[in-house]
This record gives sequence, C-alpha cells and structure tokens, in this order.
Amino acid sequence: MKRFNYQTEFNRHANIVRFGNADDVKINYGVFVGDPNGDNDKNFLGEEFIDSPSFTTWQDAQNAKDFAECVLLVVDEHAKKNNAVSEVTGGEIYRCVEDSVNSLLKYRNHKDFSSMLIAELTCNLNDILTKNNSR
Repeated sequence: MKRFNYQTEFNRHANIVRFGNADDVKINYGVFVGDPNGDNDKNFLGEEFIDSPSFTTWQDAQNAKDFAECVLLVVDEHAKKNNAVSEVTGGEIYRCVEDSVNSLLKYRNHKDFSSMLIAELTCNLNDILTKNNSR
C-alpha cells in the first residue's frame, strides 16, 4: 500500500500565478493551491482553494512554494517514523501474543503468573514495534 505524501500532494495542486497583464505598471505573483473555481477534486486535501498574499517577483512566490514543500517533506518524514504501529500486521501481533503465552504456560500456577505474562507481552510487543520503526 502506497503511503500518503503531503509534499507530493501539495506539489500536485500548487501553482505560481501572475496577477496583471503586460500593460500593467505593477505585476504581482501568488501561489494558488487548488482550483480557484472551487472543484474540490482538484484541491489540496479536499479543502477549499487556498491562495497566498501577492509577491512582487516570481522568484519570491517560487521561494514561498518551495518553503511550503520543505515543511511538508519534514511532516512526511515525521509521519513515516511515527506510523510504524500501523504497519504491524495482525499476524505479527497474533504470533507475538501466542509465543508469549506459550512461553509462560508452564508457570500458569505461579502466584505472579499474570505479572510475568504482562511483562513478557510488553517486551515482545516492544520488539515488534522497534523492528517496524527501523524499517
């Protein structure tokens, strides 16, 4: 399954636009994210159309767009690191629980069995999450 990427999604919908025509004394630029006609299928994250304040040069508008992409790249990297839990499969969790219980069944009559089982499950689940976090 392909992971959602904010930077790619932003870049797909963001455009630098020019305000004014060749005869105007003052020409400005802006960053439009989405469709100014209100088509939500063409908007970033399904939200309304977003625009920036105007910039005096095309390069300033491009720099603002690039900065937004850099920020979203950091967001994507952060999400990738923190989504390891969602990448753990049900089978991995089932095997972890099964192995933990089976490894302690011989101690089931011990007065501290429940504490031992909780500790074993915690350690084994932590191993799975750590393994998935390093992928």
